[in-house]
Amino acid sequence: MVRLSGGADTLWAGQAVRLEGRWNPAAKGLGPARGLLIVRTATVSPGPIRPTERLRNWLVRTVGRLYGPRAGVIRALILGSRGTIDPALSESFARSGLVHLLSISGFHVGLIWAWIILLARLCGRGRQAVLVAAVAVVGYVGFIGAPAPALRATILAILTALERGRQRAPGPGPLFAVVLAIVIAFDPFAVVDLGAWLSGL
Repeated sequence: MVRLSGGADTLWAGQAVRLEGRWNPAAKGLGPARGLLIVRTATVSPGPIRPTERLRNWLVRTVGRLYGPRAGVIRALILGSRGTIDPALSESFARSGLVHLLSISGFHVGLIWAWIILLARLCGRGRQAVLVAAVAVVGYVGFIGAPAPALRATILAILTALERGRQRAPGPGPLFAVVLAIVIAFDPFAVVDLGAWLSGL
């Protein structure tokens, strides 16, 4: 159990946390260093809060007020934060094989992208719909911290918007190849990540 000092019992976006503990490295292999951090104490101190962090805190409070005990699941689906899900519920998702639904993935990004395209077309922005959707997806994924699966889908949305703007319709193979090249350029270890293999990178 982690003991919080500094008079805080809840962590909010924009707060600085100093952890003291012991790092137990995992077996060496390909990819970045992995292991388990055993935390003894956590000291929380206030820090400068940016507008995006204020928005995140407002969303967390609002979801908690609207959904009560189910707020943890809603926060996971909207913000990618799974730390407040009831442990018993989280275990139930894991046992049923549906725990991946609680993570922000390319599927979530694709749904947002499709809905924004639909709304943009209903508002008479048919020609710019794909571009508007790509910009919105970039903003959303950046807001939630750009998790790897969502980032891969975002790159695909950007490339699709650029090609549509050039009045081209590239096949899925070349698009996925370019996404793969961009991902590996920024993160060479992505090729050994389990999530990348399950999603086709």
